[in-house]
Amino acid sequence: MIIKRNRGRLWLDWQRRIVTGAHYIGVAVCLLLLLVLVFGDMGLPRYFSMREHAQQLDVDLQDLQRTTRTLRNTIPRKSNSWRASSSATFAKVKPCIN
Repeated sequence: MIIKRNRGRLWLDWQRRIVTGAHYIGVAVCLLLLLVLVFGDMGLPRYFSMREHAQQLDVDLQDLQRTTRTLRNTIPRKSNSWRASSSATFAKVKPCIN
């Protein structure tokens, strides 16, 4: 095993400056990522507004389904006799010959 000699004062100061600079750069990158998360195109305000819009769409969908059920119950159903009457009507139509 090789034992290194003690480094000089300049080496230790330089190494300390590099480590401190790396810490500052790391903090700056973390703050940048946090700002992008909060205020970016798909940030938190946009996420919350989209979530509220999705909830409103669910409410609208339930309202439309309820209205559809109500309308289906109120409109009287015709029997299959309309098919027979419509085919008889079409049978009476004369073809157009040029």
